[in-house]
Amino acid sequence: MEIILPVLDKKEDWAQHQQKLMEEFKELSLALATTNIYGEESIENIVEEALDVIQVCIGILDRVNENNPRILKNKLQHHVVKLANRGWKFKEVLRVVED
Repeated sequence: MEIILPVLDKKEDWAQHQQKLMEEFKELSLALATTNIYGEESIENIVEEALDVIQVCIGILDRVNENNPRILKNKLQHHVVKLANRGWKFKEVLRVVED
């Protein structure tokens, strides 16, 4: 299965990223809180809101990568090692390939 996660062409500053992340986090939290009330419709909403949070995080990482690609690469590697050292088992790994 191919998963496409676009990197948007945006030039937001840190405050804009923070504002958008807080907005999307609140929407995801609300979707999670109402999951038992609305059934399948709320599951679809959870997916939409989770993807919105991921999209904001992709924007944040893209901003870091523009000026500090070495830092991002090192932190990604460190993150995987940290999870493994904490005993997490990987169900699968998503690979991102740059065009």
